[in-house]
Amino acid sequence: MADLLSTGISGVRTYQRALATVGNNIANVDTEGYSRQRVEIAQSASSSEGSLNIGNGARAVRVQRSYDNFVVENLRSSQSQLNKHQATLEYVTQLENILADKQLSLSTSMDGFFAAVQEVSLAPSSVAARQNMLNVAESTVAQFTSVGTQLSLIEENSYSDLTGQVSSLNQLADQLASVNASLNRVNSLDKQPNELLDRRDTLIQDMSKLLRVHLVEKNNGAVDIHIGDVASGQYLVKDKTASTLGIERSATNPDEAVLMLDPFMSPQKVTQVVGGSIAGISEFRQNSLTILRDELDT
Repeated sequence: MADLLSTGISGVRTYQRALATVGNNIANVDTEGYSRQRVEIAQSASSSEGSLNIGNGARAVRVQRSYDNFVVENLRSSQSQLNKHQATLEYVTQLENILADKQLSLSTSMDGFFAAVQEVSLAPSSVAARQNMLNVAESTVAQFTSVGTQLSLIEENSYSDLTGQVSSLNQLADQLASVNASLNRVNSLDKQPNELLDRRDTLIQDMSKLLRVHLVEKNNGAVDIHIGDVASGQYLVKDKTASTLGIERSATNPDEAVLMLDPFMSPQKVTQVVGGSIAGISEFRQNSLTILRDELDT
């Protein structure tokens, strides 16, 4: 009777823990970054009675996260590419709106200017024609100046946006380094608090939205973060140390924003900027904005 009672008690205690975990899942249904948890149950060691092995109930082994590394890694990669294209689209749309504005239409102004020149060539002695050409020329110059001013404003806004996002990425890297320091207190991944692992994954997810990163996970759950999509990229976070990123304008092309690693210590140009909103804005400045400015100058 005593053995039966112990077996029953073990089952009650085990499923109390299981129900508590279900309650925790319900309570955190809207918690950002929370991974659903489940109790892993195993049978207790049996007792030998003569030729018989009598079971002694069940026990809760651990509370495990529902986590699929393959799915999570693909989600990071997809979000990184999505944010890159969204950032590019946002600024390209601004350029499109400028060029589509009839009041800022350069082609209309140029057509009007050449038409005024044509009138002067047909009637060079006409004071009215010459005055009209001068007026149209001033209007055309004003149009070019207006478009140039709008492009300069977009350049400044995109650079400010880029600087802010790099600052946010540095903050996330610092926070992840602190999480790594906490994870290093335990040697096994199975013994890590689930909320700490959720915090780690949320930080990496937020980082990948800003810049494509590649992680290398250690046995205890701590991670090293490389910039780019390969494990040989430059370190953004290594163990409990975070590197600092900075932005500076290129000496040869002011529209090109160069991402620098450790800009205040031993600056290195970041070689792999392949995803995230930072890559999207950088490519917009280097390609679309530069090309349009060059064409305007021409």
